Amino acid sequence: MKEIKFKYVVLGLLLLSIIGCKKEDLLYDLYPNSELELPILIRFDNKDCFLDENSSAIKFCLDSSSIQNFNPFTEFNDESRVMFGTTELINNQINHFGTLEHGVLYPISIEYDNEIRDFTIEFTTTPMLRIVTKNDFNATTKVPTKITINYNQLDKVNDTFWAGTEYRGKSSLAYDKKSFGFRIYNSIEKNTAVKKTLFNMTSSEDWILDAMYIDQSRMRNIASFEIWDLMSSDQSNIAIKGHYIEVYHNNENLGLYSLNEDLSVDLLDLEEESSLYKGLDNSIHTKFEEVPDDTPSGSIWAQWEQVYPSYSSSLRWESFEELCKLIVESDDNTFEDEIFDHLEMGNVIDYYLFVNMAGAYDNVGKNWYFVQREQGDKFIIVPWDLDATWGKDAFGNNISSSIVISNGLFSRLIELDVDNFNSEVTDRWNELRLDVFSSSNLLDIFSKKFDNLKVTGQYENENKTWQLNLDPELEQNYIENWINERLAFLDDFFN
Repeated sequence: MKEIKFKYVVLGLLLLSIIGCKKEDLLYDLYPNSELELPILIRFDNKDCFLDENSSAIKFCLDSSSIQNFNPFTEFNDESRVMFGTTELINNQINHFGTLEHGVLYPISIEYDNEIRDFTIEFTTTPMLRIVTKNDFNATTKVPTKITINYNQLDKVNDTFWAGTEYRGKSSLAYDKKSFGFRIYNSIEKNTAVKKTLFNMTSSEDWILDAMYIDQSRMRNIASFEIWDLMSSDQSNIAIKGHYIEVYHNNENLGLYSLNEDLSVDLLDLEEESSLYKGLDNSIHTKFEEVPDDTPSGSIWAQWEQVYPSYSSSLRWESFEELCKLIVESDDNTFEDEIFDHLEMGNVIDYYLFVNMAGAYDNVGKNWYFVQREQGDKFIIVPWDLDATWGKDAFGNNISSSIVISNGLFSRLIELDVDNFNSEVTDRWNELRLDVFSSSNLLDIFSKKFDNLKVTGQYENENKTWQLNLDPELEQNYIENWINERLAFLDDFFN
């Protein structure tokens, strides 16, 4: 596992003569100060370049228009001398770089106190995020951090804010590359959570940095939510949005992440009387095959969790317990008469078709939410964590294109053909096949993402940073073949 090694300046000065440390190590690998700021290395138009000290590589993000005639106001350490190739840069002035190219490693050297350190500097179109902290991360406590986001448009001011940051996930915590969650605060002391809009996504306090580690395409989750969002003709289908971003921790490149919305109160439009429940694991209870023997008495009921309102506020299981018993224990007549008084039929049909199209076998027990906005309202289903999709399981292994995804709820709806459920499913499938589920649309969604990650060099970055062997051509061919085989199978199944 990669480790972030912090070097203390004072200790380094004391040991300099003993261990022979170079002066430039003291310049560019400094411990963050009390305000969680790293010393300036080089800055263009008030935006820091980010350093990966392991490879002596500097990066800065620029869109295609800005890189054509790059003339930034340049800043660096007053005691340094910086050479871009053979050109000496002038501090605190506009420097003329001319036309540059994305993905090219330009030589740059920094001289300090008669010592010269050589770097490369690369310009990328991928926005960049740096987390600065003095503490090690864990999965239980939000540690104080300062986060900076550099957008690739020069005229867009970067975002810098305080946050509490922690690792996210369960089994994924065993991977070298970990996902993060962070909550934005108004100070380093985490006094008050603050809502913020990032990349034009929904304003929120809570955000996710998805490592996408097990997914060799680096896009299954974000593409799945895009497709789920396209399916919605009204407000019943709720999807998160995400944005690719390259992440640094202090002076270390952590590779490509997806900055995602969390299922926040604002995104779900939750109010005081709203309720939210999540399936924590695949079980006979979360797949609606059995109702737990006990009555809910806390935030967890078998493998169901009451997410909202929080357990500390109040328990609110009555409506959801009633739904579970209706699905599993009611007689056929009662089930037929009442099930769509409790569930939004269009949302249920779309969810059933979506998980089957994507092969989302891991989203019909765990990784799904039930939302009720007001007591007495119908529940709607919201998907979550869609990495195990499009031909891969949760461990990255291939899965068949000929499986049917179901559970106790869907099986009973089909068996009893409630309110002509089967013909409604067929009609909706054929409708979606004309646009959202057309082969051309699905392949185009994935193709654009593959092209972007190839052009920006993110697969090479992942392979280098995490010692992987991602093969985007092989993965793209696999997804495309799987989609076409899946469509042929489901056309026959639903018709």
